[in-house]
Amino acid sequence: MGFFSQVLSRRNITTETVASTVLSSITKECRARYSSGRLSMLEHRDKKETEELERGVHREMDNSLSLPGRQSGAIEW
Repeated sequence: MGFFSQVLSRRNITTETVASTVLSSITKECRARYSSGRLSMLEHRDKKETEELERGVHREMDNSLSLPGRQSGAIEW
């Protein structure tokens, strides 16, 4: 079994929601000893990162819709 097929076989081990919940729990546990000021700063950064990721996804979708048609190559293709 090749590497890529091994990766594909593991993609259905869990759902995105479960993975997100587990990671959030781990993050919360790791940050348990931080001061409230530090926690606030990290939460603000988390929010900004999430917004940036969402904008990036939407931008990629928009760019894929507005690509110009093929300019060269054989008609048969």
